[in-house]
Amino acid sequence: MATEKPKQPKGKKKKQQGRAITEDEGDGDEEGPTLQYGELLAAKGKGNSPFLKENVKSTPHSTMSRLSNLEKGNVENMRKMSIEHKEQKQLLQSERQRVLQEDLSILANGTILLKVPHRGPARKTKFYVKNAKEQWVVYWDSKNKSKEETTFPLKECLCALGQGQGLFKERSSIGVLKSKDVGHSRLSFTLMFQERTVDVMAETQEDFDRWCRVLRHVGVILDTHSGYT
Repeated sequence: MATEKPKQPKGKKKKQQGRAITEDEGDGDEEGPTLQYGELLAAKGKGNSPFLKENVKSTPHSTMSRLSNLEKGNVENMRKMSIEHKEQKQLLQSERQRVLQEDLSILANGTILLKVPHRGPARKTKFYVKNAKEQWVVYWDSKNKSKEETTFPLKECLCALGQGQGLFKERSSIGVLKSKDVGHSRLSFTLMFQERTVDVMAETQEDFDRWCRVLRHVGVILDTHSGYT
């Protein structure tokens, strides 16, 4: 007669799938058995630990590649924009230099301005700006005065734009260009020296702008608060 196998007492440990657990623990609703410290070390040595970096969920390689390419594209676009901005800046500077050299050449050969005298209407007079003996000077043609008498250094000159200084301020009439409706105030300027003032009007906006560019280039301060309207 077969003998009945004795029941295993509660709390006794039994082996299940290579792990030491109790029957009570095996009957629970837990997600899975807990690895003991020694088994974690063994798993780490074999390279199959659930805590190893390669087993941790991370951003898919395709996403990382797309983001990396996108950032590289942004950097490349910024680099191209920087190069284009630098090239545009260089072109602008080059154009300014070209215009300035052209202005200096024109004024060295002389241009016509309407010079305001103490009496009578404004008269057409040829004015020049040149670099003489390492300093910039302005002078004009005169039938009654020598070149030395009409030559003044621009080093300490102040230019008042408009008709708020000099003879413009003293005289209420300057001949045919006495009406502000023709825009003469915006084409006028007064060169103020220690000895005297020289009051002139440009015939065109282009001539006025050219004189302003050259005067500013040679160090003359342009004052816009003296009647430039």
